[in-house]
Amino acid sequence: MQASAAGAVRNLCCTEAGGLRQAVAELGGLELLLAAATNHMADEGVLQQVSGALRNLSLDDAVAERIAAAGGIGVLVRASAAHRGSAKVQAGVAGALRNLSVSDEIAAEIAKAGGIEALVEASRDHVGNADVQGEVAGALWGLSVSDEIEAQIAQALGGPNPEPDPGPDPDPDPDPDADADADADPDLDPDPDPDPDPDPDPVPDPEPGPGCCWF
Repeated sequence: MQASAAGAVRNLCCTEAGGLRQAVAELGGLELLLAAATNHMADEGVLQQVSGALRNLSLDDAVAERIAAAGGIGVLVRASAAHRGSAKVQAGVAGALRNLSVSDEIAAEIAKAGGIEALVEASRDHVGNADVQGEVAGALWGLSVSDEIEAQIAQALGGPNPEPDPGPDPDPDPDPDADADADADPDLDPDPDPDPDPDPDPVPDPEPGPGCCWF
């Protein structure tokens, strides 16, 4: 019964004709859907229809805000965790989270509730399912509204942590010839003659020879 009722709402809200999405919200349909999901969390059929209905309803921005205010984000994240093997549940949840990220505040709430991790796990569990992959990619794109959430997405995806800035090189251009110049400069001789002879023996005067005159 719950799956059939949720499926009917899902089909009715495929289009916005006649303001059906707003009408469902005004008549308490959102609360009934969330209660059905909460009370039948182990029933894959119910969760397939409820997640699909919430995805269609959340195409209306005003209804999306009402779903978030009614606690829909937490219900969707729990449904994803309870039925990781169901591609239909994962596609419905990811599509709903994609539509729900209509504002920075709701995007932050999704990230805080574990929605990013749920989306990444769905993508990894259903690599070959185009519906899941498309909805997950759209949801992650819609959620990356701030540097903080982008960093959380990168971490969930297994991205590298940013390297700290080492700062400027203290000696960016050392002179490789400095040591050679120091060795070549006589003023920098590290070991001068420690005790030079201050008064060397005088050289004796040569004896006068032919052709020389000494006075």
